Amino acid sequence: MTDVYVPWALRTPSLAMKGKLVSLPIVSGLPTLGSYELPDLMLRADMTSHLRTAGVQLSDMVEVPVHKLSGGPGPDPKALFLGQVAGIVSRGYDGLRNQLKSEDFPIFMGGDCGLSLATLREMARLHDGLNLIWLDAHGDFNTPDTTPSGFIGGMVLAAVVGRGPEELTSFAEPVPPVSEDRVGLMAIRDLDELEEVSLRESRVTARLFETTGELRSGVAEFLDGSGGPVFVHLDVDSIDPRDVPHVNFPTPGGPRITEVRRSLLEVAESGRMVGFEVASLDATQDKEASSARLIGRLVADVVSVALG
Repeated sequence: MTDVYVPWALRTPSLAMKGKLVSLPIVSGLPTLGSYELPDLMLRADMTSHLRTAGVQLSDMVEVPVHKLSGGPGPDPKALFLGQVAGIVSRGYDGLRNQLKSEDFPIFMGGDCGLSLATLREMARLHDGLNLIWLDAHGDFNTPDTTPSGFIGGMVLAAVVGRGPEELTSFAEPVPPVSEDRVGLMAIRDLDELEEVSLRESRVTARLFETTGELRSGVAEFLDGSGGPVFVHLDVDSIDPRDVPHVNFPTPGGPRITEVRRSLLEVAESGRMVGFEVASLDATQDKEASSARLIGRLVADVVSVALG
């Protein structure tokens, strides 16, 4: 099969997509260093077996070399490790670029949410009019002007839609990879004060999670109000820590894993899902890989439906 882009809406059974695992452990700050080993953790937790058992055909895995964050935080307290993170992301994108074909359904394994700065550019190259469902307990919508901590990981979604330092927003085309009005930010329950203001003033669809069922209804409304291909970003801390405790920033009061699974299955059943990524599971905490196995089964269930 030649590597020719085929719009999602025109795919036929003869152009059936295959799952492709992609290791891209980009880490954007010291608080999330434990996520650097996430791909190894997911593989030890039988991610490949879960996918195959669910009926997902897999093509060869891609392992993108990524340097681990080290050294000092740099001169700007409002953007810690900015120069180093920007270099890691840029090199990660160079390693990822053109690794995917039109028939691939990528399953990216971070890293923390910083991997999206690379993955979404490649996905936008393959899929015009890309929509993004971003599941996260936090907004990730800070910039150096709003952040109280300087943590780059808390700025990733803002950078994806073109807000923030040029080192993160403009290192490669397209700029931005996703427009604000095509983003659904779900399961959030911990926002910084100025970050919340920025979200309210943006065109991002942002849904606070307060009661059971809100994630499902938010995802359904986003799907109904949008058209075109959908990529899913799953920061594992979006799930209530009663179910998945081994995360960088556990935040109580979130959707249980059963609601997350059902919500993502609805995205898969729409026929519009073109990729999936997992971020921010802390391998240094998940010694027995119990959380990784839960996430692996969730991903396998969702991807099998998306490709079915």
